[in-house]
Amino acid sequence: MNIFKTVAGLIKAGFGGYVAWGEAEALADFKATGGVNKKTSNPIDGFFSKYINDLIDYDKYAGWQCVDVIRQFVKDVYKLNPYKVIPSTGWAKNIFLNFQGLS
Repeated sequence: MNIFKTVAGLIKAGFGGYVAWGEAEALADFKATGGVNKKTSNPIDGFFSKYINDLIDYDKYAGWQCVDVIRQFVKDVYKLNPYKVIPSTGWAKNIFLNFQGLS
């Protein structure tokens, strides 16, 4: 499969500048320019480019859930141990209620 046949494929390949583009427009621009100035180097953009259209099951327990995405984000973007930053609380709402910040 050629990853450059869809916007999702372009984004997954690191061309995060196409995130808000329509399918036809993005593919035409990529064909004409090769994606010049659309490559992303921001770690947050890189995270979304890497996982676009993917389900994340960070802990391999109970399937993919919102907390898995948060933990993967902390690991990939901040390079921190996600279990130290986000202790197991039992419920996702407790992360919001008890979050102490990144350290």
